[in-house]
Amino acid sequence: MTDRPWDRFLTSGDREVISAAGYGAKGGFGERPVLLVVDMTYNFCGDRAEPILASIKRWRASCGQAAWNAVPKIKDLIAVARDQPNGRARLLLHPDRQDNLHEMIIALPATSCDHPHINYKSGKSFIAVSGQFAVMCFSNDGLDTTPVILSAGVWPGACVTRLRKAAWHTIIPLEGDTVFIETIIGPFTGNYFAEWFPAAGVEQRLAAEERLRRLAREAADRLSRHNNA
Repeated sequence: MTDRPWDRFLTSGDREVISAAGYGAKGGFGERPVLLVVDMTYNFCGDRAEPILASIKRWRASCGQAAWNAVPKIKDLIAVARDQPNGRARLLLHPDRQDNLHEMIIALPATSCDHPHINYKSGKSFIAVSGQFAVMCFSNDGLDTTPVILSAGVWPGACVTRLRKAAWHTIIPLEGDTVFIETIIGPFTGNYFAEWFPAAGVEQRLAAEERLRRLAREAADRLSRHNNA
């Protein structure tokens, strides 16, 4: 194999680690691959199909026409991913449950409304990768609900939020394809699910989910009006 520019800086120990760890080899797709759409924003694509030299006059990091040529192909790829059995995926960045830091890239379908839950181990953070969604935080009795709007696109919202301590929560997708990075302290000791929220299959469940979606949408609309004021 042709030497790479940095090879001469590697020690014998570095080379041994690289060989033993299998770096540079093909990793394959695994059993539960996830589709991530990155940088599909005006800043990297521009707001119209035009030559790159024209586009960067308004969007400095734009890829111009090349980005817009890719848009139809990316839309086709997203459509295929959406047709998968449950429309969701979770990519674990940590090696196992015993790791001291757990990081996950999570993609959720537009209809997602997981049962509110808590991990008493610690607080956690959420970083938006794609779409707009609400992190719904609840009081211990479930009577108070606080939506936090996150966004990685043209929609209003913060790009990151951090729950400083363990809290009951769930995620409500709003716009686009909801993808985010979730980080929490390990090792994983299990989640606890709220007894005050109707269980799946119970008659009141659909009404409870719709209430959360309404609260999330109202919060997003208030944020939009505030930003446009």
